[in-house]
Order: sequence, then C-alpha cells, then structure tokens
Amino acid sequence: MKRPFQKPYPLEHSGTSQSERQAPALPPHKLAIDGRDRDQLIAFGRRLAAHIRFATPFGNEGNWSPLFELLKNPDSFAEQHDAPPQAALFLAFIKLFEKAQGELNRLSKSHLDYYYRELLQLAPKPAQADHVNLLFEARPKRDQVSVAAGTVFTAGDLRYATDRNVWINRTTIEHLCSLYREPASGQLHFALQSNSLDGLGAALPKEQPTWPAFGHTGIPKATVGFALASPLLQLSSGKRTITASLRLELGDEDPPLSEAAKSLLIEFSGEKGWLGPFSPQSVEITESSDNWLLQFVVVLDAETEAVTAYDSELLDGGFVTTLPLMKVSVSPETPSLREWLEEHNLIDMQLQTKVENAGELVAENDLGRLDTGKPFLPFGPQPKTGSTFAVASPEMLNKQVTSFSLNLNWKGVPAKRLSDHYSTYRFNSSGQPCGTSDCIRRINNNDDFSAQMILEREDSSRIERKVKLFDNSDATRPQTLNSDEPPARLFPLTGLTYFYMPLQTRSSFSPLPWAGFNMTSSFSLLPLSLIARKAATPFIKALQGVNRPGYIKLRLDRDFLHQDYPIVLAKSMAQDSGMAIPNPPYTPELESVQLTYEAQTGWVDPTDENATAYIGAEIRLYQTTPFGQREVHGFLKSQLDASINDKIRLLPDSSPEGQLFIGLKEQPDAAFLDLLIQVDEGSANPLKEIEYVTWSLLEADHWRDLTAEEILFDESNGLLTSGILRVNIPARPPQTNTWMPEGLTWLRARVEDNSDAVCHLIDLHPQAASAHLLDAEKNPPHLTSSLPPKSIGKPVKPLDGIKGANQPYASICGQAKESDQTFYTRVSERLRHKQRAVTLWDYERLVLQAFPELFRVKCLPHLPGPGHVSLVVIPDIRQRKAYDPLQPRIDKDTESRIDQLLAALNSPFASAKVFNPDYEKIRLDIAVAFKPEYPFGAASQALQKALQKHLAPWTGDETRMPAFGGHIHKSMLLAFIMDQPSIDYVQQLKLYHLTTEETPEVDRDEVVSQNPKAILTSHHQHTIRDAASGGSA
Repeated sequence: MKRPFQKPYPLEHSGTSQSERQAPALPPHKLAIDGRDRDQLIAFGRRLAAHIRFATPFGNEGNWSPLFELLKNPDSFAEQHDAPPQAALFLAFIKLFEKAQGELNRLSKSHLDYYYRELLQLAPKPAQADHVNLLFEARPKRDQVSVAAGTVFTAGDLRYATDRNVWINRTTIEHLCSLYREPASGQLHFALQSNSLDGLGAALPKEQPTWPAFGHTGIPKATVGFALASPLLQLSSGKRTITASLRLELGDEDPPLSEAAKSLLIEFSGEKGWLGPFSPQSVEITESSDNWLLQFVVVLDAETEAVTAYDSELLDGGFVTTLPLMKVSVSPETPSLREWLEEHNLIDMQLQTKVENAGELVAENDLGRLDTGKPFLPFGPQPKTGSTFAVASPEMLNKQVTSFSLNLNWKGVPAKRLSDHYSTYRFNSSGQPCGTSDCIRRINNNDDFSAQMILEREDSSRIERKVKLFDNSDATRPQTLNSDEPPARLFPLTGLTYFYMPLQTRSSFSPLPWAGFNMTSSFSLLPLSLIARKAATPFIKALQGVNRPGYIKLRLDRDFLHQDYPIVLAKSMAQDSGMAIPNPPYTPELESVQLTYEAQTGWVDPTDENATAYIGAEIRLYQTTPFGQREVHGFLKSQLDASINDKIRLLPDSSPEGQLFIGLKEQPDAAFLDLLIQVDEGSANPLKEIEYVTWSLLEADHWRDLTAEEILFDESNGLLTSGILRVNIPARPPQTNTWMPEGLTWLRARVEDNSDAVCHLIDLHPQAASAHLLDAEKNPPHLTSSLPPKSIGKPVKPLDGIKGANQPYASICGQAKESDQTFYTRVSERLRHKQRAVTLWDYERLVLQAFPELFRVKCLPHLPGPGHVSLVVIPDIRQRKAYDPLQPRIDKDTESRIDQLLAALNSPFASAKVFNPDYEKIRLDIAVAFKPEYPFGAASQALQKALQKHLAPWTGDETRMPAFGGHIHKSMLLAFIMDQPSIDYVQQLKLYHLTTEETPEVDRDEVVSQNPKAILTSHHQHTIRDAASGGSA
C-alpha cells in the first residue's frame, strides 16, 4: 500500500521542462555585437550630425543636422518616390552597413561553432531515416517468393529500400482467439474473435479501433472441463445412475467443498444432440492417506433419451471417438474448484453404472425369437423340464457387470398359491392319478416351480444357480431374480485385443457386422473398443440359439403338468372316480420382463506410458475448452517433444493471465513467418511491471514454446511497440489438431501475469517487411512529419511473383538533422555536467536530453533518505497517448531505460530511481439544480467533463501540462460551477482530497499538496446530485 507523504521536503522547486532547457541568453543571435536596426542608426546619425561641421562653397558653416530632418519619416519614401537624393544616399549607406553589421553579429556564432565543431570536434546529430512497414501479396500459384534486401519502392519523390530479405507466401490470419483469466476472481473469459468489441464479432468503435491482445472482462465467460468416453456409458433407457470416481494426488490446498456440488454440469452424447446439462445428484471430495477422491453421481430418469455413441456429424466438440461420452463442465461462476483441479495430478479413474429397467431387450426360447413388447410365453405353450428362456440387453454385453436382476411380471397366474390351483393333481405311489387323501400332491407350494439361471461366459464357463420363478406367498406378484456371483465381463470387445495393421477404408470390413463403422483415417493401432458400439448390436441380433455368451437363461427344473393334465382329466371324468375335475395347467406368460444391472470399469491409470495400456483403456479422458478438446494419456504424452511437460490432469492449465491464439491459414512448414504487430502505443498500463511474452506453436494438441533459434527477432519488444516478429516455423510431420479449430497452424502468445502491461493491438499482418528512407540527408522537409499511409506504391523494378505491396500505417522513427539551437543546448549542457550525474541540474538535463518524449523531470535528492536520489518524470502527452489521461505516466519500459541510464552516469555511492508522479485526486460531491431547459442526465455528464477538464486542464488544452504541487479553494470551484450555462443554483458542495485509495473522505475548504512528488488531478467520477429532486444522484 502506498503511504501518503507526511514530512515537508525542504527543497522547493518544480523541476525542469524541455522548454526550460532553452536559456534565453544561450542562442548566439541573442548576443549581437551591433544590434542596432535602421531607426536606431538614423537616431545615432542625428545625434552625431550635430557635432560634425558642414562647409559650403559659399563659406557658410554649419552641421549635418538638416540632413536628418529629411529622414523623419523614411518609410514614406517607398510610397511617394520623392526622396531627396542626399536622404536616399544615406539610406543606401545603411543598407550596405547592414551587410557588414550582419558579419559582425555572426562573429559570436562563428566563434561558438569554431569552439564546438573545430576545437571540441562535436557535430550536430545527422538526420535519421524514417521506417515504414510494407505488406506483400503473392500471386496465385506461387508458394514462396523472395524479396531481396535493398529492393527499392517509391513514394512520390522519396525512395524506400527494404531492410532485409523476406520470403512471401500465401499465409493469412484466419482466426484470432484469446483466453483471459481475471487476476482477482480467477474467472476465465474467452473471445472467438479477439479483434471485436464483445469477443464474438461486434464491430470496434471507429474512434478507437483497438483491442486488448489477451482479452478483458467484457467478453463471454469461458467454461472448461473434461470428458470421459467409455463403452460403459452406452445406456439406452430406464433409470440410469452413473458414478464417476477420480483419484487425485494430495496437494497443499484443501478442496473447495462448498462449491463442488454446484460447480459441475454434465452432458451426455445422444442420438440427436447433447443430453443435458444435468446437475449431479451428489459430489464428494474425500481425503485418504495418499490421495483425494472426487466422486460424483448423476441420475438420468426413464424419460431421458438414450445415451449413445458420439457422432461427430451430429454433435459438436470434435472428439475423435465413437464411444459414448460424458462431458463434465466446471461452472465459470465458481473458479476455485477449477483452479483446485488444475493444480492436482490425476492418479486413476473409474466409472460405475446402474441401469433399472434396461431397454432394447432381446429374448428367445426354444422355439425362436420373442417380442418382449407385448405379453409372451417365455417357455412356449407346452413348457417341460429343460425348456429354456433367454434374455439379453445389447448395451450390457460389452461391460463388466457386477450384478444383475430379472423382474418377471407374470400374467394370468390362477392363484396366489399354485398348490391350490393344482390341488387335484394327486398321484399314488405307482404314478396313477387318484383322489384319496393318501395320494401325493405334485405341487405343494409355489417354490416347486424353479429353474436354473445360467449365464454363459465367453471362456465357456458359466454362472449357474437355482432360482424360484414365483413368489412363495403370492404367485401373482412380480418375481425378482438376483445374481449373487462376482463381477464378470459378459461379452468383452475391449481389453488388449487390437489390430496391428493399417486400416484405410471401411470397404475392407463390409462382410462383418461393423461395416457401418466409418474409417476415413489411417491408423497403425486400432483398438477393437472403437468398433464395439456398432459391432455389438448386429452380433447379438445375428446370432441364433440361446447357447451363446451374454444371455441370461432360465432352464426349467420341472414342467407345469401339461402332460399330466389329460390323464388327470380323464380319470376325474370316470364313473365313481371320486376325483374333482382338475384345473387346466398354468402356461407361464409374462406381461413384461425387466432387466436391472450394475457394471463398472477397472481403475484406469491415464499416466501409464505403455502403448498396451493406452489401447486397452476402458476409459478415455479428454480435456475441453471453448476452442476445442484433446485426449490426455501418458502414452500420448510420451510421444511429445521433450520440452512439453504438460501434466496429466482433469483440466487444462489456465493459469496464464492472458493467451492470444493466432490461426494461420496456408502457412508452410520450414518457412519464415514475418508478422507485423501494430500496437496502440501508450495503451499499456504504466503501473504494471513489464511482462515477458512467450510464443508457442501447437503440435499434436499441445503447446511447445518456441526456442531462441525459432524466434529470429521481435521488433515489437514484447507487444510494447509496433514492429515485425519473425518466426521460423519448423518442419513437422502432418498435424491433426483438435485443441484449436482444425486445418490451421496455430501460434500462441501468453503472459503469466499483468496482461494489461502490454499495449492494445490495432491489427496483425503476415507477409510484412520493413523499409527505410534512402538519402535522408537530402530530404529534410519530409523528416519533420511522418509519411502518410498508402503513400508507397510500386517497386522501382517489378518483382516476379509479387501481386502488390501495401503501406497500411504511417512511417515512424524519422528525425531531421539536429538544429543549431538544439545542438548548442545539448553541447552547453554536456560541457557543464560532463556526462556525469552529480547535481540536481545534471540529473534533470541528462534525462530530458536522452528522452525527448518527457515533458518535465524533477530531481529530489536525499529522498527517500541520504544516498538516494528520486527523479519524478512527467511524459509529454502531446507526443504519445496516455493510458489514463487524468494521470499521465511513463510505461515500465521507459522507466527501465531511464534507470539504466542513471545507473551508468551517477556515482556508485548514490542510488538513483525514477518514479511516476503521485496523483492526488480531487473529488467533488455536489447537489446542484439545472435550469429547466437542461435535462439532468445530459447536463450532469457535461458538468462531469467540465470539472475534469478544470481540475486536470491538460486533458482539454494541449498548451497546458501537469505541474507539481498546487492548491485549490472551494470558493474557486464554486465560482467555476456557477459560471456553467446550465447551472441554476448549487445547494451543496463538498471537496475531498484523496492522497491514496484508502484516504478517508473529509470535506475541506482548501486543498494543498504537501508531497513534492504529487500532482493534483481530477477524480474519475464526481458525485452530482439533483438538488431539485431532493439531492438524489
């Protein structure tokens, strides 16, 4: 925190300005040996004439005074043409004397020139050629054209030559995007079109068509996240519960538990589009001895559409997968969770699903395919011992199922107790029907109807257990059959199985069920998991019979007495049988069958660099941003350049405060990129430290920082001034990037902090070259101003392959030869300070001489203490736009260069440091009434601007500049306000003097600055209240 200046400084002075360096007596013409003009010479002759005798031929004596009576009005001679000859002769003598007088008066200058130029061998600084930046366009069908250094272009009578060899190609800028992180809140903002007002394409204001290179808070908030792809997520219907478990390395920071539940939004790939977003039912982050466990649960109800495989033609995102996707976004409103996830490495991950009432069931019995959409006979019309009913769900066949259950909803069950229905089915020991009490019942309870539930595994083993088909107490109730075996993968198409062969087109697979899989790229390793989705369902529907892996089978342990019914019926119809007529046997009929299952993946380690682990991974991890996505895995990382050290984390790194992405179209590899960076000089925040700009190239979906050998030069000095950046784009293998829009070569400029310490941009242009003026010494008038844009036309000699050249901006850096007056000032100061900073006078003039863009320098010795020297500088805002017009400051680059100058010139026993002024703000709180014809809104804005210009006069008058110190009386401000034409009366006026941001507001009658480094200025916003409406603002 900056503290207000409290001690009075004993040395009172205002510093030195550029104009004050010009001492009135210093120019040689100010010291004329004979400075008399014509009238003064006539007056001298008149006085002398009285003492000179005049003798005539007639003997009369007198003096020459009568001659000067004729010269009382010499100006009339030129109009009347009646000058006496003797008077005209004297005037002619004066004219001739002026020649000699001029030679005499030039003696001082000649003597000074002789001393400076001949004895001291000093000379004026020569003219400095101005520079222009040219843009070239290659002719069609010309991939690369060379323009040699020294190629001459014309601008009227002026000629400009290129500074260096350039190679022109057809590269253009297709996209400019940016990502900005707010330093205080951590929120992310993104721009899909950086050179627009809103980041989305709105036009920039014509009066200020510049834009922050790295974004700003006025562009949309950015959402980042991750996505998980897995066959486990193929979930067609029913109530679906998905649990994701992610283990992260321990770190120093605790997770933001309060924000976790409301920070995640989840979407799933659907058949027609993305499903969701859904909020998780629960989010938990728990700590163990060696990791954090992030676990969230999402529930999809039965009405939600099916989660299907990702289809890039229907769904956005550009994911390179055909597996179902779960996309998890971290809300931009809760940046603390995003930052926490960015800082923790991912250890492993697991998915678990539970599906209640799974859809798309495939059912068969011994007689053929069954339609489960309507009531059906699972064991046929005549079920017998060994009759089999089989059911399966295609979506569960490629999953590691941990448990499952079948819910059998029977139809037409004749009785709650089937023993009652079959009460007449009694047999003696010889197996003949009978009706006596000692006969044995075939059906004693509901449990007598059982079956073997069998699950065939792919390895020919099976899960088999006995199950009861009906509820023991009420056979009419639905019966649920549960598995109690350990987890089993029913139909594994993933795992370590893969093709090791190039796959070019899908035609090679036309005989197989996965013929519809679209294979348009070449792969060396193709995991079968990629074709699982389109392969599974056709396989299931194509296979015949129930004896195959993946089906849940029910095989009857006994019949339903259909074969006994005719025998019992015939016996009961016999005379004197004593048997009741039997009920017809129950033929099992299902109203519906429902399948519920739970499945999970193994714990997948995404950091494993083994190719086998990558190919067989049950879960694919992707990081997502507003610009694209990329797959993350240790094996993929191992294939990257060694300089890329991206961590395996859920979220991409968004810690840099600012990132600018430049998408280049038709940029060839192994070629130079000459990029003109045109900045709005003076727009950098002077209060921020200079930030180093790092340039990177996108390779294999990861940013690789360019080396010093690849950045050949950067004339923009890190986006602080306009200039050309030359980058050597290296030769690379064919690139397919999904991290940014595809089909382009992407460059990135990033700053870790202080993104507003660089200038705003006007535009970026490829195919640029710099040129300089030839024969600068022969064109002094031109160097006093810049060459206007579009002045340079064609080259002197036509260039083969070049369609044209364009000069989009005015020339810069031109300077005429040093004038005599400037030369004398510089040399006289040099002779006094001897290029050493010792006295206050020395410091101020050395800095002003080296930095002509400064208006005033004030040296404060022994501040802040003995042995220290403080220099407070004010920039010349007439030469360069100020970042804040109310508080003009030099930027950090200029400040650094001044410090370097002082370090080389001052004593090793003194510490010199340059500072910007301390601006002490004046804020007014006014209750004012405007005249009826002035609406309050417009009138208050006009008064606001008038007060700012009055308290900071340099903002409205180029002849006024900031001055140190000052004082302001409330009465003077009241008079100024009353002088405004819109003012009716002022009800209240409060005057606040704010020396720091923390200064309390105390009403004062007078403001006087006590700080020798301070300048009084206007506050950015005064409070103006409407006195006519009770003082409301």
